[in-house]
This record gives sequence, structure tokens and C-alpha cells, in this order.
Amino acid sequence: HKMCVFAFVLFFFVAVNAEEGKPDYDHAGLHRSTDPGTSGFTGFHNQRMTTSRNVPTGGELFVDYGDGWFKDRADVLGAVPFVRSFDRVDRFLKKFKKISLKHQNSNNPTFTKDLWDVVAARSHYPSSRNANALPLSFEEMQSAHTIGSAETRLPHSVRDLNWLAERGRCMDNIRPGNSTVSQ
Repeated sequence: HKMCVFAFVLFFFVAVNAEEGKPDYDHAGLHRSTDPGTSGFTGFHNQRMTTSRNVPTGGELFVDYGDGWFKDRADVLGAVPFVRSFDRVDRFLKKFKKISLKHQNSNNPTFTKDLWDVVAARSHYPSSRNANALPLSFEEMQSAHTIGSAETRLPHSVRDLNWLAERGRCMDNIRPGNSTVSQ
């Protein structure tokens, strides 16, 4: 019985659960300017990856690309939240909770939800890393008080087995080594 998975190595600063080792490099004696097949493969190989915490079935792998990688690609990827973005959101949520507890009472039982709806409606600024770090729902905002805003995103990175069966690819046919196709 083999297990095939759908896996992308992704990036999410606070969810980093894998560490990449340094790959080997060898173009098998071929030169890019004289051997046309050289552009059909990469010389990087034998890269090892280890997980730094448990990854649930259907969970995605996240590695640290660094802030600069996302800053250089903001025009394509948008404002991906950094660790400090989630830290700022967590500080904001503490203030939010203090205000909501002060004003919510039996005369105004939905104050916290109403206030969160205002925050959520005003947070749709794609150029703001902090706004993109806010919890995605009222329920996630409530759990963020306990687990942190970044941790509320982790359930969104797990695919169920039906999704994997439909979209996953089995990669057990890939073998390391030099190609047997002649130049």
C-alpha cells in the first residue's frame, strides 16, 4: 500500500514546519552552451527536507524564504504578512478585546461581533501586510486570543483526503540519477 500526496513547498512565516538542506550541484559533465539537453533538467539534486513539527495528513509543507523574497514579488503576490504583522495583529486584538469587554453588556449583547464586522470590512486593503494577517472570521478572531492570529490560519492549509485523491499526484516514479537519454 503506497501513500501518494499532493505537496507544494509553500511559505507562511509563522507556520514554517520544514527545513531545507543544501542540495548538491552537478550538470553531469554537460555544458549549457554546447549541450542542448542541459536546459531540460536542473543540476541541483539530493536536497533533503526535514519537518520541524508534526504535519497532519493533508497538511502542506512550509519553508522560510525570508522577507526579501516576498518584498521583491509584492506586485505579484501582494502583501504577504510577515511574523511582525501577526505580532502587531495580536497586540491589536488585545486592545480590541479590552474595548469590547468594556462596552458589551446586556443592553448591547452583539457589540463585539458588530465591532469586529467593522474591523473586517475596513481591513480589505491588499497592500497592507497587517490587514492580511487579521483572522479571517469572527470565530477565528475569538480563538486568536488564545492561540495567536497566525495559528488561526493553519487549518486552512490542510486538505481533506477526497481533495487529495482528486487533485494529488503520486511521485513515486521519480528516481535520482543521470538521464539515460543520449544527447
